[in-house]
Amino acid sequence: MAEIAKYDHRDASSLARLLDVPRVVVFDSTASTMDDAHGLAAVDAPAGTVILADRQAAGRGRNGRRWASDSGQGIWMTIIERPNDPRAVDVLSIRVGLRAARALDRYAASPIRLRAKNMAKRCTAAASPTPTAISGK
Repeated sequence: MAEIAKYDHRDASSLARLLDVPRVVVFDSTASTMDDAHGLAAVDAPAGTVILADRQAAGRGRNGRRWASDSGQGIWMTIIERPNDPRAVDVLSIRVGLRAARALDRYAASPIRLRAKNMAKRCTAAASPTPTAISGK
């Protein structure tokens, strides 16, 4: 897990300020941003930490599906969240999607839209003493 200095010509600190999050961790390549997020969450990374990679070698999704995420083909990221109420995990994917859409709108020719049927399925709760949710793709 070798962190790099820049993503899309911006360093991690600049991205954190731009996205209004406490921390951004950027990798050129990683096995899985989800695995990285679980490791960072275990050592108390703050809620809102974004793990971003240019490539993933072993991304994974629902039902254990695995894929490789090539450079330049998408945004490969995971966000750590620590809800006060464990029931908040039920709507976390929707909240993350809405926040991401709002952040990306300024760069798009037309407003970003979410596909609601997929949103509720994109959240995984991580086991930890404090409720922690990891959401990513």
